[in-house]
Amino acid sequence: MILEETTYAKVISGNAKQFPDRVAVCSGNTSYTYKELDRISDVYAAKIMAMGIEKGDHVALWGYNSANWYLTFVSIIKAGAVAVLLNYSLPVKDLAELVSYTDSKFIFYGNNRELSKDLDAAKNLAKLSGLSEDKLFNYADETLDFKKYINEDVDVGKVTAITQTDDTRRDAVIIFTTGTTATPKAVLLSQYGIINDGVSYGGKYKEDRGESICNTLPMFHSFGLMVVSLYTHDGRTVYLHELIKPEEIVKVVSTYKTPDIAGVGAVYTALVEHPEFDIKVIPYARICLIGGSVSTPAFLMRLEDKFTHAVFLNAYGQTESSPAVTNSSPTDPIEKRAASVGSVLEGIEVKIWDKEKGILKTGEVGEVVIRGFVVMNGYYKFPKDKQPIDEDGWLHTGDLGCLDEDNFLHLTGRIKDIIIKSGENISPAEIEQKIIEVDCIKEVKVMGAPHPVTSESIEACVVLYDGKTFDEEEMISYLKTKISKFKIPSHFFVFDEFPLLGNGKLDARTLKSMMLMRLKRLRLERKLEKGLHVNTTIVNNDTLAISPILGLIGTFTKEMRFTEKRSSEITEAVEALLKERILNAYVDVGQITIQIVLYKDCMRVQFSDQGDKFFVEENEVAVNTAKTILKNVSNYKKDSDPKGGSVYSLDFNWEDDFNLLDFLANK
Repeated sequence: MILEETTYAKVISGNAKQFPDRVAVCSGNTSYTYKELDRISDVYAAKIMAMGIEKGDHVALWGYNSANWYLTFVSIIKAGAVAVLLNYSLPVKDLAELVSYTDSKFIFYGNNRELSKDLDAAKNLAKLSGLSEDKLFNYADETLDFKKYINEDVDVGKVTAITQTDDTRRDAVIIFTTGTTATPKAVLLSQYGIINDGVSYGGKYKEDRGESICNTLPMFHSFGLMVVSLYTHDGRTVYLHELIKPEEIVKVVSTYKTPDIAGVGAVYTALVEHPEFDIKVIPYARICLIGGSVSTPAFLMRLEDKFTHAVFLNAYGQTESSPAVTNSSPTDPIEKRAASVGSVLEGIEVKIWDKEKGILKTGEVGEVVIRGFVVMNGYYKFPKDKQPIDEDGWLHTGDLGCLDEDNFLHLTGRIKDIIIKSGENISPAEIEQKIIEVDCIKEVKVMGAPHPVTSESIEACVVLYDGKTFDEEEMISYLKTKISKFKIPSHFFVFDEFPLLGNGKLDARTLKSMMLMRLKRLRLERKLEKGLHVNTTIVNNDTLAISPILGLIGTFTKEMRFTEKRSSEITEAVEALLKERILNAYVDVGQITIQIVLYKDCMRVQFSDQGDKFFVEENEVAVNTAKTILKNVSNYKKDSDPKGGSVYSLDFNWEDDFNLLDFLANK
C-alpha cells in the first residue's frame, strides 16, 4: 500500500475538479456537491479565521450528523485548527469539562439532544466552559445558509496558504475515548492517519463498494468519521440523518437506493424489525459495515440471513488507531467473517504480545499491539510515560486476542475491566462511584454481561447496609441526574454479601458467575411469561408424518423429566389430535404446524392448520378422539388463527417435583 501524503483540503479539491457536480454529502434537504463543498469550506474557513480562529487552535464541534456538520468540520481543518468532536448524547455539564480540558477556544454547534430540551443549552455550555458567547457559532441549516457563500466575494488567500502547506501528520482531530476511565481520554489524530486508514480499510471491499453509503455512525466517533473520510476520498456520496431512527434510515436507503450502510448491531436489528424492511431495505443493501462493537458469530450470521443480498463486514479498531486495524472482505467465508474481526489491514503491523514472553506465536493469546501509520499522536496532556505507545512504536490496546494462520484476528477478552455497550467504552468505576453515594448501598460492583445486540449490557451487584431496603426505580431516577442514560445499569442484583478470596479481596470471577446465573434466570422468566418456543415442525397432511412427530414428543417429554406413564399419555394425546386433523377433518387441513412452547407451569403442544371443523357430535370417531385428548391433557383450548384456520393448544402441567426455571438455568 502506498500511503498518501494528503489532507482533507487536497482530497476535496481534487474531487471538486474530477466530480464537480457529484453530491458529496447530503442530509435532509441539504446537500453539497464536491465543487460546492470545496468552495463553501474555503469561504467559511476564511470567515472563521476572521472571527479569531488561529492555526493550532482547538475548536469544539457539537451536533448530530449532518451535511453542515461535515462542512464545518472541513472548514475548521482548512483553517489549520484542531477539531474537537463532542458527543451529542452527553449532558452540558459533562461537555463543559471536555471543552475546558482540551482548551477549546470556540464552540460550533448544530442541532443536538441538549438543545432539543433547552434552547439555552449552547449558551450554558459556553458559560460553564469559561467562554464568552462571541466564541459560540451556530451552523444549523435553519440558522446558516451556507449556499450563499458560493458566490460571495471573500479573500481565501490565507486559507489557501494553510492548505497548500498543511502538515499531514499534525494534530488535526481530537476524539474522546468515551470513558475507559471516569474521565474520557482526548485522542490526538492526524489527517494522515484517518484518511489512509480509510483507504486501507476500504481496500478490503474495493471492488464491491457502492457509489453511496447511508452512514448511521456518529461522526464524533472515530469509526463514523473514518467511514465518511473513505467515501469522500473516493468521490462517492455520503447520506446522513440527524436522528438515528429505523424509520429515518429506511427512508434514506429507499429514497437514495444506497447500496452500502454503516451502523452498529442495534441499528441493523432495528431495521430488520421495521415493517417495510422487505420492500425498502432488502432490494438495495449490498455492503453492511459493522462498527462500534464486536458482534457474536451467531448475531452476524442471523443478520446476513435477513439481509438477503448483503454481506456484513466485521472489523476491529479503537480510537487510538484512527480507528480501523482489521476488516473482513466479501470474499471471506461467512464462518470466517463471523468468527473473527477480519484480517489485518495493509500497511499496519499487528502482533500479539505478552509481558513475560514478548511477541507470541500464531494462535497464542495475549495483548493486541499495533504499529504503523494509524497510531495516534498521543493522548492530550498525558506525559510520555503515561502514553500507551512503547519505545518501539507499538500501541498497547489492552485487548486480548490471537492471530490465526491467515492473519485474521480473534478477540478473546480485555485486560482492563471495560464494558463495551453499542460501541461505547464504559468505565465501571465511574458508575460505581455514583451508586455507592446512595445511603443504602454498602458495596457495589458493576460488570458487563454478554448481550446479543449491544455486545454487552451493564449490570450492577450491590450489598445493602443492615436494615436497609433497595428501590430500583429510585436508584435509576437518581442515576439519571448523575451519569449519562446509556451508562445506567440494566439490572441491579442485591446480594447478602460478596464472595471473597482467601486474602479478603473480592472474588470478582465468582461474583460474575453468580450475577450471570441470576441474569440468565431473570431473562428466562421473562421469556417464559410469553412462552419459550423450543421447536416448530411443519408436517404434510399424511399419516406418514405422524411417527416422526410422536418420536420427537416422546424424546422431548422424557428430557423434560416427565415420567414414563405421563410421557405415554402426552404422546397418545398428540397422536389423537394429529389423526383427527389428518383423517377426520371435514375440510382438508393442508400442512399442519406443530409447536412446542414452554411456560413456567406447563408444556404446550400447539397445532395450527387450515381446517375449520372438529369434535363434531354426529361423528363418532371425533367424539372418541376428544375423549382421548381431554383424558390426558391438563388444559385444552381451540382458537382461530389470525391467518385463517384453527389453532389447538394442548397443555401438560409439569410433574410436581420439576422446576422448569431451575432446569433451564442449569442447562
